[in-house]
Amino acid sequence: SAVTLLLLAATVGLALALGLLPRAPVNRFCATSNNRTGFLCDDSVTCVPASQVCDRVSHCRNGEDEQEKLCGDLPHSLPGYLVFRCSNPTHWVYADRRCNGMNDCGDCSDE
Repeated sequence: SAVTLLLLAATVGLALALGLLPRAPVNRFCATSNNRTGFLCDDSVTCVPASQVCDRVSHCRNGEDEQEKLCGDLPHSLPGYLVFRCSNPTHWVYADRRCNGMNDCGDCSDE
């Protein structure tokens, strides 16, 4: 019945609000003003260039670009879209450093 369905929806909503159910991951991908890969802040407006994420300077109003869960184990803790893996598997660069005219990887694999 409609009452049962409303009760079920309210229960799921409360469980989500309390963190009892896993939430779908938030898509944080964005493109900066110069069309480079970026990280979208909680305000859904501010797009931080990939290379400014986890740089110990908060660029998002609430500091979400510097949170431990994002920056705790670089580069493994970063979403894949923020990272470019160099030919040498021990090296990586931020995605916005790829194809920027500079040899950031040391072996030109990012160019």
